[in-house]
Amino acid sequence: MKKTIIDPATIVQRQVDAYNNLDIEAFTDVFSDDVCVKQFPDTPLIEGKTNFRIHYQLMFEATPDLHCEIVMRMIQGNTVIDQENVLKNGEYIKAIAIYQVNESQIESVTFILE
Repeated sequence: MKKTIIDPATIVQRQVDAYNNLDIEAFTDVFSDDVCVKQFPDTPLIEGKTNFRIHYQLMFEATPDLHCEIVMRMIQGNTVIDQENVLKNGEYIKAIAIYQVNESQIESVTFILE
């Protein structure tokens, strides 16, 4: 059976929506098993879906006001770059997130934080 490929921007938007709803199941569903989260340019922060899920589950539980607003989105092939304003514990954080998407799953995220 052929797997349906969904465009990268749709995949990234699904994870943003799940993040804003604090829905760990829908959020982690769009990430690959070997997802890698880095801080720009190449400092590893989280490796593997199990560690990824634990990290974000704890964040969702500890941060009920967590919300990401997309300021601007750029798409080039399988790369989606979002400029974000993230509300966390009553304060806004400005970030850029660079998503690499392959076969309808996010394989890596690199953050540039203010």
